[in-house]
Amino acid sequence: MPLIPPHDGLDGLAAVRPLSGFGCVRNHQQQGHDALTGAVYELAIVELDDQGCAYDRMQVDLVEQRLATLTADCVDAIIITFTHGWKHDARSDDDNLSAFRILLAKTVAHENSTAANAGIKPRPVLGIFIGWRGLSLYGPSDYVASLTTFFTRQSAGRRVAVGSVREVFGRARAYRKARLKQKGNPASGHRRP
Repeated sequence: MPLIPPHDGLDGLAAVRPLSGFGCVRNHQQQGHDALTGAVYELAIVELDDQGCAYDRMQVDLVEQRLATLTADCVDAIIITFTHGWKHDARSDDDNLSAFRILLAKTVAHENSTAANAGIKPRPVLGIFIGWRGLSLYGPSDYVASLTTFFTRQSAGRRVAVGSVREVFGRARAYRKARLKQKGNPASGHRRP
């Protein structure tokens, strides 16, 4: 049963285009590069093609700009990255994207509760969703995708893993190192009061 996308106030996602019947998912970008706003968390979506290159460089640049701003403003943030797997993509109604949004909202709630108990300011939460065409063929049951795409999607997944995604992870790692050097506390399991 598909996970229903949460009603979290997030604006800016592409219109939902449910999959029905049999078909092929085109090798193209599912989301725009506009900022996603309105939720209690921030969400960036970076989409990669079958060769591991960003469809839209602006998606990567927006992540870089946001991390640079957090660093320059000396803001500690909780940054959670997620790369979906086989039989998923960055469609607005994809189960993995919906589950990631729920995780981000729960992380904000936990951070707010923890910070309130400690009498400190809660850290903002930034989610980075890495999307690729893990789903290429579909049918009325999951068996179609399972039987027809395992080997082709496996090789695409390997190319994605060594492509532009490394730059995104490197930017997140650079932010964390910079904040630690500034004596900050970005995304560790506990906080200094």
